[in-house]
Amino acid sequence: GEMNDWELELAVLDCLTDVVLPNCGSADEPTRARLVSVLTEGARRSPSNTAAGHEPNHEPFAHVCLRKLFVLCSRGGRTSDGAAISVGRIALPALVSRCEAVLEEYAAADAAAAADSRPERWRIDHVLCVLEIIFALTLDSRVSDAGARGHSSFEGNVGVASLLQFLRKALAAGGAGAAMPGAPAA
Repeated sequence: GEMNDWELELAVLDCLTDVVLPNCGSADEPTRARLVSVLTEGARRSPSNTAAGHEPNHEPFAHVCLRKLFVLCSRGGRTSDGAAISVGRIALPALVSRCEAVLEEYAAADAAAAADSRPERWRIDHVLCVLEIIFALTLDSRVSDAGARGHSSFEGNVGVASLLQFLRKALAAGGAGAAMPGAPAA
Protein backbone atom coordinates (compact mmCIF):
# COMPACT_ATOMS: atom_id res chain seq x y z
CA GLY A 1 0.00 0.00 0.00
CA GLU A 2 0.93 3.65 -0.19
CA MET A 3 2.83 5.28 2.63
CA ASN A 4 1.11 8.07 4.49
CA ASP A 5 3.00 11.27 5.33
CA TRP A 6 3.96 10.03 8.80
CA GLU A 7 5.42 6.78 7.47
CA LEU A 8 7.30 8.64 4.75
CA GLU A 9 8.78 11.15 7.22
CA LEU A 10 9.79 8.30 9.53
CA ALA A 11 11.41 6.39 6.65
CA VAL A 12 13.42 9.51 5.73
CA LEU A 13 14.56 9.95 9.35
CA ASP A 14 15.51 6.28 9.60
CA CYS A 15 17.47 6.48 6.35
CA LEU A 16 19.22 9.66 7.46
CA THR A 17 20.14 8.28 10.90
CA ASP A 18 20.88 4.66 10.00
CA VAL A 19 22.27 4.87 6.44
CA VAL A 20 23.38 8.35 5.40
CA LEU A 21 25.02 9.73 8.55
CA PRO A 22 26.88 6.53 9.51
CA ASN A 23 28.39 6.44 6.00
CA CYS A 24 29.23 10.10 5.49
CA GLY A 25 32.98 9.74 5.96
CA SER A 26 33.77 11.63 2.77
CA ALA A 27 31.43 14.54 3.59
CA ASP A 28 32.88 17.71 5.10
CA GLU A 29 31.74 19.01 8.49
CA PRO A 30 29.35 21.67 7.09
CA THR A 31 27.59 18.97 5.05
CA ARG A 32 27.29 16.72 8.11
CA ALA A 33 25.94 19.69 10.08
CA ARG A 34 23.27 20.32 7.41
CA LEU A 35 22.22 16.67 7.57
CA VAL A 36 22.00 16.75 11.37
CA SER A 37 20.00 20.01 11.14
CA VAL A 38 17.14 18.05 9.55
CA LEU A 39 16.72 16.28 12.90
CA THR A 40 17.25 19.50 14.85
CA GLU A 41 14.49 21.26 12.91
CA GLY A 42 12.19 18.26 13.34
CA ALA A 43 12.82 18.29 17.09
CA ARG A 44 11.52 21.88 17.15
CA ARG A 45 8.14 20.84 15.75
CA SER A 46 5.54 21.32 18.44
CA PRO A 47 4.07 18.07 19.76
CA SER A 48 0.87 20.00 20.49
CA ASN A 49 0.06 19.77 16.76
CA THR A 50 -0.23 16.01 17.12
CA ALA A 51 -2.23 16.22 20.35
CA ALA A 52 -5.30 17.27 18.39
CA GLY A 53 -5.51 13.79 16.92
CA HIS A 54 -3.57 14.19 13.67
CA GLU A 55 -1.32 11.25 14.60
CA PRO A 56 -3.18 9.55 17.42
CA ASN A 57 -1.33 6.24 17.18
CA HIS A 58 2.15 7.62 16.65
CA GLU A 59 4.86 9.13 18.78
CA PRO A 60 5.06 12.89 18.04
CA PHE A 61 7.54 13.78 15.30
CA ALA A 62 9.55 16.00 17.67
CA HIS A 63 10.07 13.03 20.00
CA VAL A 64 11.28 10.85 17.13
CA CYS A 65 13.78 13.54 16.10
CA LEU A 66 15.02 14.00 19.68
CA ARG A 67 15.55 10.24 19.96
CA LYS A 68 17.43 10.21 16.64
CA LEU A 69 19.73 13.00 17.89
CA PHE A 70 20.28 10.89 21.01
CA VAL A 71 21.23 7.90 18.82
CA LEU A 72 23.77 10.02 16.93
CA CYS A 73 25.34 11.29 20.18
CA SER A 74 25.48 7.80 21.67
CA ARG A 75 26.80 6.15 18.51
CA GLY A 76 29.71 8.59 18.37
CA GLY A 77 30.96 7.29 21.69
CA ARG A 78 30.81 3.61 20.75
CA THR A 79 33.13 3.68 17.76
CA SER A 80 36.53 4.76 16.60
CA ASP A 81 35.00 5.96 13.32
CA GLY A 82 35.89 9.62 12.84
CA ALA A 83 32.72 10.43 10.91
CA ALA A 84 30.45 9.01 13.67
CA ILE A 85 32.38 10.95 16.31
CA SER A 86 32.10 14.12 14.22
CA VAL A 87 28.35 13.60 13.75
CA GLY A 88 27.96 12.99 17.51
CA ARG A 89 29.82 16.22 18.25
CA ILE A 90 27.53 18.12 15.89
CA ALA A 91 24.36 16.48 17.26
CA LEU A 92 25.17 16.95 20.96
CA PRO A 93 24.79 20.75 21.21
CA ALA A 94 21.53 20.51 19.24
CA LEU A 95 20.21 17.79 21.54
CA VAL A 96 21.22 19.64 24.70
CA SER A 97 19.73 22.96 23.56
CA ARG A 98 16.44 21.29 22.55
CA CYS A 99 16.22 19.44 25.88
CA GLU A 100 16.86 22.69 27.76
CA ALA A 101 14.27 24.53 25.64
CA VAL A 102 11.60 21.90 26.30
CA LEU A 103 12.23 22.09 30.05
CA GLU A 104 12.23 25.91 29.99
CA GLU A 105 8.96 25.95 28.01
CA TYR A 106 7.39 23.56 30.51
CA ALA A 107 8.55 25.65 33.47
CA ALA A 108 7.30 28.87 31.85
CA ALA A 109 3.91 27.35 30.97
CA ASP A 110 3.61 25.94 34.48
CA ALA A 111 4.49 29.29 36.06
CA ALA A 112 1.91 31.07 33.89
CA ALA A 113 -0.86 28.53 34.53
CA ALA A 114 -3.56 28.95 37.12
CA ALA A 115 -2.71 27.31 40.43
CA ASP A 116 -5.44 24.68 40.10
CA SER A 117 -4.85 23.81 36.44
CA ARG A 118 -3.10 20.69 35.15
CA PRO A 119 -0.51 20.82 32.33
CA GLU A 120 -1.65 19.52 28.96
CA ARG A 121 -0.87 15.84 28.39
CA TRP A 122 1.28 16.56 25.31
CA ARG A 123 3.45 18.93 27.37
CA ILE A 124 3.99 16.30 30.09
CA ASP A 125 4.77 13.68 27.43
CA HIS A 126 7.30 16.02 25.82
CA VAL A 127 9.09 16.57 29.15
CA LEU A 128 9.04 12.83 29.88
CA CYS A 129 10.62 12.15 26.47
CA VAL A 130 13.39 14.65 27.27
CA LEU A 131 13.94 13.19 30.74
CA GLU A 132 14.22 9.65 29.33
CA ILE A 133 16.90 10.89 26.94
CA ILE A 134 18.78 12.81 29.65
CA PHE A 135 18.84 9.82 32.00
CA ALA A 136 19.93 7.42 29.24
CA LEU A 137 22.63 9.68 27.80
CA THR A 138 26.18 8.66 28.60
CA LEU A 139 28.79 10.53 26.63
CA ASP A 140 32.21 9.53 25.47
CA SER A 141 34.79 12.29 25.87
CA ARG A 142 35.38 12.23 22.10
CA VAL A 143 31.80 13.43 21.62
CA SER A 144 31.40 15.63 24.70
CA ASP A 145 34.40 17.82 24.00
CA ALA A 146 32.40 19.47 21.23
CA GLY A 147 33.11 22.85 22.85
CA ALA A 148 36.67 22.57 21.60
CA ARG A 149 35.29 22.26 18.08
CA GLY A 150 33.74 25.72 18.13
CA HIS A 151 30.07 24.82 18.53
CA SER A 152 28.80 28.01 20.13
CA SER A 153 25.69 26.47 21.71
CA PHE A 154 27.83 24.04 23.69
CA GLU A 155 29.20 25.24 27.01
CA GLY A 156 31.92 23.12 28.55
CA ASN A 157 30.84 19.95 30.26
CA VAL A 158 27.17 19.93 29.39
CA GLY A 159 25.58 16.53 29.69
CA VAL A 160 23.60 14.66 32.25
CA ALA A 161 24.94 16.54 35.27
CA SER A 162 24.24 20.04 33.99
CA LEU A 163 20.85 19.11 32.56
CA LEU A 164 19.85 17.62 35.89
CA GLN A 165 21.14 20.75 37.62
CA PHE A 166 19.08 22.85 35.20
CA LEU A 167 16.03 20.69 35.89
CA ARG A 168 16.45 21.03 39.66
CA LYS A 169 16.71 24.82 39.30
CA ALA A 170 13.64 24.94 37.06
CA LEU A 171 11.62 22.83 39.49
CA ALA A 172 12.82 24.83 42.50
CA ALA A 173 11.93 28.12 40.79
CA GLY A 174 8.45 26.85 40.06
CA GLY A 175 7.88 25.61 43.61
CA ALA A 176 6.24 22.33 44.52
CA GLY A 177 3.55 22.83 41.87
CA ALA A 178 6.16 22.50 39.13
CA ALA A 179 6.84 18.85 39.88
CA MET A 180 5.45 16.50 37.31
CA PRO A 181 2.66 14.11 38.25
CA GLY A 182 4.18 10.84 39.36
CA ALA A 183 7.61 12.37 39.88
CA PRO A 184 9.31 11.40 43.11
CA ALA A 185 9.59 14.16 45.67
CA ALA A 186 13.04 15.75 45.77
